[in-house]
Amino acid sequence: MKENDFLEKKKSKKTGIIMAIIILLIIVLVVGGFLYYKMSTSKNVFKITLNNVFDYLQGNIVDYKTASGDFSFKVKINSNDSYDNDIIEIINKLDLSGSYAIDYENKLLDLNIKSNYDNKKLLDASIFTDNGKGYVYLDNVYDKYINIPLDDYDNIFKNMNKKDDYNVILNSVKEAINVAMLEDYFVKTEETIDGEKVNKTSLILNKDNYMTIKKDIINTLIQDDEFLKSFSSVSGEDITDIKNELNDLLEDNTFTNDINISIYTKTLGMKFVKLEISYDSSKLIIANKDSRYNYSYYENNTVIYEGSIKVEKNDNRNKVIATFKEIASDSSVEFTINSSVKYNTNINRKDVTNSIEYDKLSDDDINKIYNNIMNNEGFDILYKKISEELNSYNDSIDFDYIDDPDYKDLFD
Repeated sequence: MKENDFLEKKKSKKTGIIMAIIILLIIVLVVGGFLYYKMSTSKNVFKITLNNVFDYLQGNIVDYKTASGDFSFKVKINSNDSYDNDIIEIINKLDLSGSYAIDYENKLLDLNIKSNYDNKKLLDASIFTDNGKGYVYLDNVYDKYINIPLDDYDNIFKNMNKKDDYNVILNSVKEAINVAMLEDYFVKTEETIDGEKVNKTSLILNKDNYMTIKKDIINTLIQDDEFLKSFSSVSGEDITDIKNELNDLLEDNTFTNDINISIYTKTLGMKFVKLEISYDSSKLIIANKDSRYNYSYYENNTVIYEGSIKVEKNDNRNKVIATFKEIASDSSVEFTINSSVKYNTNINRKDVTNSIEYDKLSDDDINKIYNNIMNNEGFDILYKKISEELNSYNDSIDFDYIDDPDYKDLFD
């Protein structure tokens, strides 16, 4: 009997565990289904996308007293226009790099710039600010810092580090937009992209709802004292002036054509797929693919421009590769920017006792600076190349029209 009782209790306990698991699964499915339904409503698709954008912006606002790092910048141009090839070659051979350090508390800025042409030194410069003055040092060009007075010196540093104010402004604008967006403004449909079903959520701005949305957003901001205070701190404008500018926007009833904004998201997880903005005969498409954002601009269903933006992050280093292509001319530009940043590191003052005020430079000093710049190997090559291009351009111009009576008065 005791053994049977033990088996019954064990069986009962096992059944209870199974029932508990089933009930838990039902609760998860019901709650999950409810949340998915609520979060996948048309307004919430826009709201989540909007919040993600604002969260990204706010996530890049860092509270710091000092910042330092390095950067490099390179441009690559391609064109089938033979007339531009020589100029393009010049630009493609230029590169820029450097380092920077800024101390908001002590109001210091240290910027070092290196430039090259065809891997030959062009011009290296150091810019340092301290005690309301700017100092420029040209490496291997002039042996003293050149002292340059700066206007509104304190405001340069005051307005650059206002983390709290920027966060308040972004939060206020985000909330004002969210409040103004009503579910009735949105249309949700299902489409197929590359064989995969996606949700398309559209906001069609016509004159009526545009004016209503604008009114609701602006009125919310006008009544937001924290927003007005922070915007005043960042912009330097009085709160009264800010309110007047917002009221002027309210009274502006200008509206030409409807604007259709569509966000495409995956059916599960609502991952962003692409954004379409249509206006009259124009359309802009931004799509997320292969860890980059591709964009295309259309006129009358014909692609005019296209390109991509890719951001790679690794610890404190960033790499941005941006491309732009004009379809008609088959010309393209690629920008590559590498940068790094470290916060709250020590930044030392430079010894600028060996300096001269810029208006005290003598003619001999100016000639010395000019000659030393021209003697830089990269600058010498670049100068000769540009001179050749200018001479070639002048030779291609027909100046006979100057003697024409219709044009002669222009040159007398």
